[in-house]
Amino acid sequence: MLSTPTLLKYDLMRKKEMYTQDYDTIDWPAQRNNISEADLRSPHSSLFNLIAVILGAYEQCCVPPLRNAGVKYAYKLVVCEDENTSYQTLGPVSKMLNLVARFHGDGPGSYSYKRHDDKRHDFMWLGAEGMMMTGTNGSQLWDIGFITQSLVETGLANDEDNKPSVIKALQWLDRCQIRDNAKHFEIMSRHRSKGAWPFSTKEQGYNISDCTGEGLKAVLYLQTHLEYVICRIDYPVGDDTRTGSHPISFPMTACTMRLTRC
Repeated sequence: MLSTPTLLKYDLMRKKEMYTQDYDTIDWPAQRNNISEADLRSPHSSLFNLIAVILGAYEQCCVPPLRNAGVKYAYKLVVCEDENTSYQTLGPVSKMLNLVARFHGDGPGSYSYKRHDDKRHDFMWLGAEGMMMTGTNGSQLWDIGFITQSLVETGLANDEDNKPSVIKALQWLDRCQIRDNAKHFEIMSRHRSKGAWPFSTKEQGYNISDCTGEGLKAVLYLQTHLEYVICRIDYPVGDDTRTGSHPISFPMTACTMRLTRC
């Protein structure tokens, strides 16, 4: 773990690298309207500028009880988001902001910060051009969904050499289906996710409508178009459903997931 003086040193180096003038001399309020014409899709109105001035003034003389309550609630949302997503958050930008918040709130030796530090590797790696970062923790469901659909549509899924991989793909799709709503989905104003599929992994937990559609389509393709994978759909919703002679169990079968009580 880096010491505080070392962290401050790196922070100063970062500021010097990012800005063309000394960080402490930058007039930050003036930057609100310092926007390139190419990026100015919606010019700020006079009302927006007035509100920004008022909020900027309040920031310098805020009411301590009100500010403390706001910070406490904001930190609660950070904690809930971390627990909902196994410390991966929605993406790498919010993930790094949450990491800094948990470092400040819980300390560098805390469980929350260590989990954040561990999950950081899902997004960042060293490449030929230096430090790289991906926009998500992967695209596993998206990839598997389209690959399996292609195998079925081209007939390659019936090749003997491909059958073991197809079965494993179906097993993975089963494990990837989100079985429960996020722990704090109501507090976080999240839509229910039970029965859906994510873009990447079940652990990250954000359900996506088109990924749910492709995940369901892939499962239906595999279970209804292949002779060696049989989907029995005559069971009541919620009962165990087994796929033929292969030991694949769907406690909440994907074939009837849209009928599952959420």
